[in-house]
Amino acid sequence: MLRGFPSLFLLLFSLIVAHECALSAETFWPAAVPLAVRSPYFSAWQSTTNGTDVTDEWPTFWDVSGSTNNILGWAGHVRIDGDTYRWLGGFPGPTATTLTSIQVTPTRTIYSVRAGPMNLNITFLTPIEPSDWVRQSIPFSYLVLEAQSNDGEAHDVQVYSDISAEWLSGNRSAVVQWSTTPTPQVIYHTAELESPSSFTEINDQASDGRVYYAMAASSTVTYQTGQDVVCRGQFSNNGYLENSADPDFRAISE
Repeated sequence: MLRGFPSLFLLLFSLIVAHECALSAETFWPAAVPLAVRSPYFSAWQSTTNGTDVTDEWPTFWDVSGSTNNILGWAGHVRIDGDTYRWLGGFPGPTATTLTSIQVTPTRTIYSVRAGPMNLNITFLTPIEPSDWVRQSIPFSYLVLEAQSNDGEAHDVQVYSDISAEWLSGNRSAVVQWSTTPTPQVIYHTAELESPSSFTEINDQASDGRVYYAMAASSTVTYQTGQDVVCRGQFSNNGYLENSADPDFRAISE
């Protein structure tokens, strides 16, 4: 499918911390669940065929037929009392969380997971606005995380999430450029191909898209752009990022 306009992808991330939780038993496990789905070009899914091992799986683009380039890098980690756990993506190192339930509605996929002394509710929200075509046309998708103690004790909690440039093209050797913009209200990262190509698809992904990753700004929010191992290692080791940007534009695979 081709289209006559650049695609714009925006994911918004927020965090809520509380103290109590009750998880319900789940007997239905779908083979795959939608995480962020607004169009054929903005379509991230996660396989759940491994049952409770979804924290070992990367989200993927919708078209997985015969393609080895369908991974969409989207990582989620949580640091609790100095120990780092993985709740999204297959990045090695952090301890995997335990998935206890999945709920799927027309607009939400909700994971309930256990991360040591904390229970996490992770909601992937893609709104439907049938009464407002302007809002419906805006390709936003949201990620909300709620952290709740499961042992009645207070804990020191930091949350991390990132995306990779794999969202931008099926050509993993394509060079990407990016920028980071902190404002008083929001911090957002922008990335796009250095040489976009209109009306072109590679492995069904558009070649002229732009992706945004954003979060509400506050005194406790930090940011960083760079190689995945650098940014994720910085968070795991210290619990915060360096409020810095990497100006070395490079290929998606790098």
